[in-house]
Amino acid sequence: MSRIENRHILMEERKEQKEERLKAQAELREKQAIEGFSNKRPDTPDNAKCEYKTEAEQLEARRQTTKDYLKVLQKNLPSLLIRLSEVTDYRKPKKIKHKVAVNLLFCIIRSELDGKSDLKWTLNPVGTGH
Repeated sequence: MSRIENRHILMEERKEQKEERLKAQAELREKQAIEGFSNKRPDTPDNAKCEYKTEAEQLEARRQTTKDYLKVLQKNLPSLLIRLSEVTDYRKPKKIKHKVAVNLLFCIIRSELDGKSDLKWTLNPVGTGH
């Protein structure tokens, strides 16, 4: 008997076993339904450690936190741009589209606001002339 024939025999045996198992499960479910047993699983208690009761409440808190963060960022933006402009730019001058300070600022903002997609792209670029 070749390997291929053995595989086909094993596959047929597994298929028959699966059919028998499914029939047995169906019979058990029918028997339980006749006896009045409910197959519905009980609701599990909430395992979350979140302090918010609904998603809307959580979303509103996230929006408020983001707005507060943006207010702080706007207050500190001028000094942050001055400090970032001190970073040396080693790129070729002819290929520079945006200043390194602006690129770094967007990287900082994006990394800080990651996960707060509702306000992520509402910021206007500062110092780019747009």
